[in-house]
Amino acid sequence: MTSAARREHRLAPFGFPWICEFILVFCLLVVPRGAWADMTYCYQGNNFTSVAGAYSSADSVRGCVTLAAALPEDSPRTFYSIVDFLFSDGEQTISLASPSAGGFFSFGTSAGEITSWDIHVIGSSGEINTFHNIPLVPFTEDQVDMNFGLDWAAVNTSGAWTTSPEPASFILLLTAAAAAGMVIAKKRLRRVARRIDRGSYAT
Repeated sequence: MTSAARREHRLAPFGFPWICEFILVFCLLVVPRGAWADMTYCYQGNNFTSVAGAYSSADSVRGCVTLAAALPEDSPRTFYSIVDFLFSDGEQTISLASPSAGGFFSFGTSAGEITSWDIHVIGSSGEINTFHNIPLVPFTEDQVDMNFGLDWAAVNTSGAWTTSPEPASFILLLTAAAAAGMVIAKKRLRRVARRIDRGSYAT
């Protein structure tokens, strides 16, 4: 095999123009994540301090809300349409798929962090509520009840939110990494091809 043939053989998997690689990597890495996929925000509340009926002080509010895009970096509290939700309090779980499920969801943000919220979800078994830093409401509370209020629990301290990208975001991240690796590999193979042409690379 001639040196030119060896070069073409080694570079064949990377034959499309390098500008296409550059555009692909640029779009995947620079375009904001929220523009590509849904965003899920998950809440972990503190253990209840007041309980009755089926609840215990080991229970707490926890759950996730999926939005069609990332929340704004800085925004007053705003009500949002949701793609999906699931909340649990240790005794009941309410999701979008639950019978008679419904609710409302509002968030306020500062520097990309959720700083205020008002969430109320209801299902056939009961309801789960969490709110913090709401105008005209002088306290924070996670509050839940079942069986028409016979079972209930509450805590007056706020929990914490984390962000969980949807699977599509992970796929995009992996795609970007693969594309970047392809560019690096192509450059290395070009160097190998030049060394083959100069006769300084043993095959």
